[in-house]
Amino acid sequence: MPVPEYLLLLPPMMTIPIRPAVPADTPAIAHTLAAAFQHDPVAAWLVPDPDARFPVLRAVIALHLDGAITNPDVRVDMMAATAAVAVWHHHDHRSPAPSPATDPAEAVTGPWATRFHTLDTLITAHRPAHAHHWLTGLAAHPYYQGQRLAEQLLHRHHQRIHATGQPVHGLVTTPHARDWLTAHGYHTGEPVRLPDGPCLWPVERGHCLVAAHSRTVLPHHTLRGQRR
Repeated sequence: MPVPEYLLLLPPMMTIPIRPAVPADTPAIAHTLAAAFQHDPVAAWLVPDPDARFPVLRAVIALHLDGAITNPDVRVDMMAATAAVAVWHHHDHRSPAPSPATDPAEAVTGPWATRFHTLDTLITAHRPAHAHHWLTGLAAHPYYQGQRLAEQLLHRHHQRIHATGQPVHGLVTTPHARDWLTAHGYHTGEPVRLPDGPCLWPVERGHCLVAAHSRTVLPHHTLRGQRR
């Protein structure tokens, strides 16, 4: 897939500032996340057709971001030219978890709508009941991977929430993502497997992982939190 021109404006290995995303950034963020995740094993399970995978992922991500960027319980950090993106949801036990404006429509997910629903159901079963921050997505565009951009975004959010004492939870989709987050202070739970598909690993920073049967709903769409 060709690199978008806006990414080529940034030379490699430079320090890239971080800023909050705004609604106008949605198409570029969807492009970066879809490009980063299109070879992910869970993405391949969601959309087995490699030719359709990128446009479907981009459309689904854009759909979920619509309205989320302005939600006070959602934090979307991005680097200049959308070189890297982090998406976080803050879930407070005193109020219901935020829901996306709409579920991925069949018009977007096509013949793979059931698989997207299955993934959402699995994520739902692994969100804890206590107040926490959920790592929805963390990725650098492939053109910028290997430059520790995701690490900068991760540390920025850790610093932001340090005083709250609230933990971070998420599900990651590769052993590399699991091990990378473990190296940054996360604990890993037992893997969970999609039907006839790959595994995902629950990760947490701040508390001990709790048993799956004590977890409650997350009506959200996480793919992974990995790419450096």
